Order: sequence, then structure tokens, then C-alpha cells
Amino acid sequence: MKRVMLFLTTNLAIIVVLSITLRLLGVERILDARITTIIAELVIGILASLIVFWFSRRREFRADAGGARLAGRERMIGALDRLRASYGWEPLPDQMAAFGISGATRRGMMRLFMTDPPIEERIERLRRAG
Repeated sequence: MKRVMLFLTTNLAIIVVLSITLRLLGVERILDARITTIIAELVIGILASLIVFWFSRRREFRADAGGARLAGRERMIGALDRLRASYGWEPLPDQMAAFGISGATRRGMMRLFMTDPPIEERIERLRRAG
């Protein structure tokens, strides 16, 4: 839910800012096609969301590194390991894939829409840092 709200509010803000900018620059009269403006707003909004998500994932890694400096690398790895265990993640049945629900770690392009990196990746990065 957090990701959806972040995505929607970011896109809405980008659309508002872009609309105002286009009107101030007079580009809207040049384009004269509202559909072009709407498509441009949507594309720029999605690109802006990807940037926000990237910063969010980067912040998580930096927070982990800060926690490792304060508490110790092994303690931070242990805390993330306990957090992973508390999720109790188990693969979902294949029937759930028909509904678009997978529960698996996202791969490929879908990783770009993640706000938090997978815990396994966070643990691995801490291990490599030491």
C-alpha cells in the first residue's frame, strides 16, 4: 500500500508541476493537443517515480551501513536475518500467479518499482562490505 500511495502522489505532483510549467512556457498552445500533454505528463510522472524509488532503495542501503557502523556489522546482519525470519516468507502456490500475486522477489524491470531492496540483497551487501 505504501508503494502505491508513493507512486500515485509522486505522479500527481509531477502532473501538476508539468501542467503549470507547460502553461507558463506557452508550450500547451504549440502542442494544442491535450492528449499529447497528458501522455507527456504520464511518462514524466513514471520516470520521476522511478527516480524516487531508486533514492528510496539507496537510502535503505545507507541506513544499513550506518547501523553496521554504530552497532557492528555482524549485529546488523543478525538483525536483518531476524527480520527476514519474522516475515516467514514461503513460496505461494502456482494458482496465485493467475491473479498476478507471486510473493517472489521481483526480477528484471519490476525491480525498478521496488521502494525497498530485498533483505537478502541488504545482507549480502553488508557481508561484502566487511
